Amino acid sequence: MFQRISLPSTLSRSLFRILPGYRFLGAVFLLTLILLLVALTHISIGARSIAWADIFQAIFAFDSQQFVHHIVIKQRLPRLVVAMACGAMLGLAGFSAQKMFQNPLVS
Repeated sequence: MFQRISLPSTLSRSLFRILPGYRFLGAVFLLTLILLLVALTHISIGARSIAWADIFQAIFAFDSQQFVHHIVIKQRLPRLVVAMACGAMLGLAGFSAQKMFQNPLVS
């Protein structure tokens, strides 16, 4: 009923053989883009939803007269930075614990 469509595997292999570093750079770029989107979503969600345009305006053109800018800069942005720092520290702690105890499941 349904026909399976697949690309020739030789094409993808030859591309990665020619450009091996671009696969890693593409993955890093994609993960960075996802992190940015999640961070913007984190800042925009709260007791009062804030549009992404207001977030960019608060970060790049801060106006002390607007209450939304104070919320973004003084409350939600520090919360995001602390959450990202805690996540990075937990990741490093897990990595160092795995290396220190040489867990055979990870290697």
